Amino acid sequence: MAQSAPNAVIARIINNAKVQLPGSIEDGILYELYNVLDEFLRETDVWTEDIRFDTVVGVVDYDVVPVTGRVVNLIYCWYGDSTPEIGGINASMPIPGWLQLFRAPDEPKECMVRVSLSVLDPVTRAGYPQCPTWILDRYHGAFTSGLIHKMGLQPNKPWTNGEIAVMHGQKFHNLIGQAKVDYLHQHTRGAQRWRYPQAFMPTIRR
Repeated sequence: MAQSAPNAVIARIINNAKVQLPGSIEDGILYELYNVLDEFLRETDVWTEDIRFDTVVGVVDYDVVPVTGRVVNLIYCWYGDSTPEIGGINASMPIPGWLQLFRAPDEPKECMVRVSLSVLDPVTRAGYPQCPTWILDRYHGAFTSGLIHKMGLQPNKPWTNGEIAVMHGQKFHNLIGQAKVDYLHQHTRGAQRWRYPQAFMPTIRR
């Protein structure tokens, strides 16, 4: 399926926000865009990555390093020759990126961990935060409202507008709530909430 280029989507988000932010400059908007994306991604867990690792006998601590982005939460951990529903492993993540198994393995085994991610500094050459294109496409309205909210509350600026900022802040947080529902339903219309088997759920999520 064809997707918009990420820079084009971000440019559209910035241009949409500028309509409500007279006199604003792109550098200032980009600064707040990072904050908006970070808040949205940390609250929703919609950006995830499955990462393979091999256990070592007697070792419970492992580093989890995504291809890009910053680790936020541990979602699942399971044996690589199984599925999350069947082969779940009890684990926690005391610090994002540090996976800790509840029981030391007695044999080496391939495992998988799913983590949620947020944006990283530095950004791209164009000055844009890195975020999956499908997220930018699907939730561009949330990011536009988040920008207007945060910038509209800045004091003594040409674009300061408390009334519009509050309205868009409410919209931004409502769309965060909708994105959480999307994630729980795996973007399936009319789906019932799927629950991960409790025996395998990580007990610590930070």
